[in-house]
Amino acid sequence: DGTQHEPRQGPQLLALQAQILASPLLFAQNPSQAWQFLTEQISRALYADRVSVWLFSAADILQCIDLFEYKNKSHHQGGSLQRSKYPLYFRALTQDVLIAASDAATHAATAEFNDGYLQSAGICSMLDAVIQSEQGLCGVICIEQVSTSRHWTVDEQHFVTAMASVASTVHTFSQHLSLQRDYQLLLDKQEMASRHGRIGFWEASTVNDDLWWSP
Repeated sequence: DGTQHEPRQGPQLLALQAQILASPLLFAQNPSQAWQFLTEQISRALYADRVSVWLFSAADILQCIDLFEYKNKSHHQGGSLQRSKYPLYFRALTQDVLIAASDAATHAATAEFNDGYLQSAGICSMLDAVIQSEQGLCGVICIEQVSTSRHWTVDEQHFVTAMASVASTVHTFSQHLSLQRDYQLLLDKQEMASRHGRIGFWEASTVNDDLWWSP
């Protein structure tokens, strides 16, 4: 809306964090709903122009899962970043949990974005938080301010770090859902094959003498 807002203080951000954590949308059956909810809530909490979530689709490629733009109230996805093109940024992600760039064009970790990405989108400041999983680095939350540069307060940095932990939980849950769907699909194919092939299965338990037969 173009209005300049004073940054929210720690207690305000903690209250918003609690509201976000309490939402069932974080664990929606459709993971895209969870990502859209998270990016939008972070944008509104920090009065941030752009908030996106990026996950590794391969060892050296970050894929944009969702980008929320506050001005247009719109969601996008599909962009990608390749490690070989932005080595300093990817190195920073492995060394730090947070990249706070008030001047993204000159910051050591984000300056290599300047010629293309930053200038074309009008991005002045970036605040990126690393998303970790049990396997290690799995993605990043990227917060961007356009038109004017911005100093990221300590409270805002703590909030974004907490949101990265939330994103890690959402990512783990979405992976679990995917595994469940794959397993159910396998069971369905097995049942179809046994039905058409007129093959039956049985299973006996030596513990409680239960006996199970396939249909």
